[in-house]
Amino acid sequence: MAIEPLPENYHRHIVGEFREAGWAVSGVRPILKATCGCVERHVTYIRSGNLTREYANYKLHWLFNESCYSRG
Repeated sequence: MAIEPLPENYHRHIVGEFREAGWAVSGVRPILKATCGCVERHVTYIRSGNLTREYANYKLHWLFNESCYSRG
């Protein structure tokens, strides 16, 4: 079974989730830099273009469970 990529613009959904969580997203394709506004200044990079479901789930899981977002 081949891994099917998500739609080309699906990275916008991931970027939207980060922005709604208060993160600043900057940069140009293919790699976007996301930084949070907390004291610890978390940083992550978001790939755009052909994304797999696994990558999208990983980034959203990290945002909601491993970053300062999960601490309230």
